[in-house]
Amino acid sequence: MLSSSYLTVETDSTNLFINGFSFTRHMVNADTIYWRCKEFRALRCPARYRQRRTTGLLETGRTNHNHSPISTRRKRGSLKEILRQRTTRKMQS
Repeated sequence: MLSSSYLTVETDSTNLFINGFSFTRHMVNADTIYWRCKEFRALRCPARYRQRRTTGLLETGRTNHNHSPISTRRKRGSLKEILRQRTTRKMQS
């Protein structure tokens, strides 16, 4: 089952939470809002959703994440280690 909620943060941006994953507004057209995983830049996560502005209906795009839900802020420098481990795994397979 799809569980979603919205949260407006101090920077006046809106976040969408679906099943424990956080999404940010990527693009807004006349009738559609495009959401992408908050970890898109850091982890190149492909997960995306599309929302119709007239009805508010969420349409699934890519629902598979390449990471588990992240509920806490990463410590400084830990992203480099995560990316290094991924590169090592890709080279081994």
